[in-house]
Amino acid sequence: MIDDPSQQHPSAPLQTSDPSDSRAPKSAESATADSAKDAANRPASSGLDTMSHEGVPRDLAHMSGNASQLDPELIALPRVRTRVGPVLAVSMVVFCVYLLAQLTADLRFSQRGDEPLTFASAGDLLAATSDLGTDVYVELPAVPDRSYVSRVRQSPADAGFRVLPVQGTNGRLLLHIDGHIWRNETRYDENYRGRLRPLSAMPFADELRQHWAEHKSVARFIGPDDARAALAESASLSSGPSGPTESGGVRQRVLVTTGDHIAIAADTAVRVTRRRADRVDIEVIASEALPDAQAWSAALADIGLVPAGATAKDGPLGSWVFTVPEGIVDGADGAGPRATADEVVAAVQSQLETAKLFTARALAVEEELPATWGQLSLADRVGMDRVDGDRADDDGAALAVGDVRVPWSEVVWLMVDVPRTWPGGPSSDPSSDEDGDGEIWVLLVGEQPELYWYALPLCGLLALGALLFLWALIRTMRESKS
Repeated sequence: MIDDPSQQHPSAPLQTSDPSDSRAPKSAESATADSAKDAANRPASSGLDTMSHEGVPRDLAHMSGNASQLDPELIALPRVRTRVGPVLAVSMVVFCVYLLAQLTADLRFSQRGDEPLTFASAGDLLAATSDLGTDVYVELPAVPDRSYVSRVRQSPADAGFRVLPVQGTNGRLLLHIDGHIWRNETRYDENYRGRLRPLSAMPFADELRQHWAEHKSVARFIGPDDARAALAESASLSSGPSGPTESGGVRQRVLVTTGDHIAIAADTAVRVTRRRADRVDIEVIASEALPDAQAWSAALADIGLVPAGATAKDGPLGSWVFTVPEGIVDGADGAGPRATADEVVAAVQSQLETAKLFTARALAVEEELPATWGQLSLADRVGMDRVDGDRADDDGAALAVGDVRVPWSEVVWLMVDVPRTWPGGPSSDPSSDEDGDGEIWVLLVGEQPELYWYALPLCGLLALGALLFLWALIRTMRESKS
């Protein structure tokens, strides 16, 4: 729609244009002339003229024409390179070398074969450690001493790992087992496979030494045969020259039931566990026919196991216990002056079953005789009615515990309280291993070479980084000299 000026409202003022006013609308001919004049005055530029847009001010459009006129001196200036300072270069080289040193053991173990080296016993493994080296993948049968387990963990909430000495190694071989019960695999044998490392290379070596030093006294058990051999050796040491210990006694190495050796002196506390062959306990419980202790006393007296009117002492869980005296025990079928404690118990139990007293059972009587190692000796059996005559190696000797003589057939074991020694030696000082027999080794159960697949590429990257920063350090030093 085109508006006709003549159709304006009569009251509206008439708008006129001043030719001298630059804001006045121009005619098409004047606009074309101005554009041609601007184009003639604009400097020529190569390429696309991005500043000729109508929205760009004329002064910026005029300046854009000088963009191609670059200063040759500025172009000739060298580009500034990124510099690596000597402090940064040395720090990175040291850091990479340190990580490489820490990963060397893992790299060595990762290159072991998939099949472990098999050993028949822990002793064979310890004998071959000098030739094997460290970080070896091995497998062997071993029986850990679970009575003296130590737990290694970072916090009380962490299950950590269990460290157990292997029996028969004098603590020179330790098993490092996962302490979480749900992560341990079910074992049907005592066969262990893992990574063999020296204890000195483990991070918990100092903490383990401190733990052993804090728990100084441990109980060890000596079997009858080993006790007889040790007492015979002790008698020979007492009659000959010997070196005193800190306690003033003669220290000797004694073999215990675990196959280890302990250091023992004359004042070492000993408890002799004796299973008497001249006395048997009968434990009974109430039944419909025999509801109380009086009824049981009469029933046992009828078959000749207790005297008439014998009284009982209260046993566990509402039971009663009767004691069969020595004279009646010797009269039982299968028992006699030369019977062992187990044979006497079997004879009394057979007599109870023959009488159809099925709610009664025969129990061996055990007692402990406290003494010291110096109070124990080998004695003869002169004047003893009950002798150890069924042993093939019987030499007519008994164990003298002070004034009491005990037949060797009645000796179960000797429990001794000894200072806890640092693994590897019999020294009585847990903080010193000067008497050690060699390096202490730890078997990391469950670790396999394939678990360390990352060691080789990581070491390669660290080596490359160390070389790059070493080259940067050398280059920086050369430029500083020039």
